[in-house]
Amino acid sequence: MLNFLAQIIDNPGLPEPGNTEATLISDTIIPIAGAIIAVVSVIFIIIGGARYILSAGAPEQIQQAKNTIIYACIGLLVAIVAVTVVRFVVDSL
Repeated sequence: MLNFLAQIIDNPGLPEPGNTEATLISDTIIPIAGAIIAVVSVIFIIIGGARYILSAGAPEQIQQAKNTIIYACIGLLVAIVAVTVVRFVVDSL
């Protein structure tokens, strides 16, 4: 990704002849989307943990906090699988 950013800084015009849309997607968009999804998932895990701590022993609030953490973990796993599949498909083009 740093190589791609260096190419943009050095040559802001047209991309190099070997740089296709597939490599653009594979080298920049997929890692950025994965990082955003990971950050959002970690934020929701932190929110779920805070809700768990602040629930004051109320069973309904504890269950909601646990659900938040579980759903954030499931979302993170689904995102990892999706990024892996997309990267595999794009790299095989």
